[in-house]
Amino acid sequence: MSTICPYCGVGCKLRVNGKVIPENYVTNRGIMCVKGATLLDTLDSGRVTYPLQDSKEITWSEAKEIISRKLKKILRIKGSLGIYIGAQIPTEDQYLTVKLGKGLLGTPNFDSNVRLCMASAAHSLKFSFGDPSPTASYDEIERAETFFLVGVKCVSNNLFLPPNFQ
Repeated sequence: MSTICPYCGVGCKLRVNGKVIPENYVTNRGIMCVKGATLLDTLDSGRVTYPLQDSKEITWSEAKEIISRKLKKILRIKGSLGIYIGAQIPTEDQYLTVKLGKGLLGTPNFDSNVRLCMASAAHSLKFSFGDPSPTASYDEIERAETFFLVGVKCVSNNLFLPPNFQ
């Protein structure tokens, strides 16, 4: 199955078929980071796959009723609400969240970790280098002769490194 990695906003294209294989796509050019390379590990990570209330499992119907009741209360008391979208959710989920917010809840108030994260990064880059642009492009990485990696876990199959990386 061909898909987009859900970990960040880059949009790396992957093929999942028992293992994760990076595809040659404009955003990732056949390479991937360690998060993408270990994507399948999250399936067996013990994550919660059902709704909880006070640490006890409840039905999906009960969860929807609780959420609906609380949202109606917020709208009745405050008149509006804001929705904060995390950076690691797929584009399709972001689209549905915005549709829910604008269409059903009637709010124009959205923000995202992507904007907040990049705002601080851009400010720091401009302060440090005089320009808010990222410091390297994929082309520059492919042409580099030396890499100095700090805090990086290299996977044995080197899926997240450029094809010519030694």
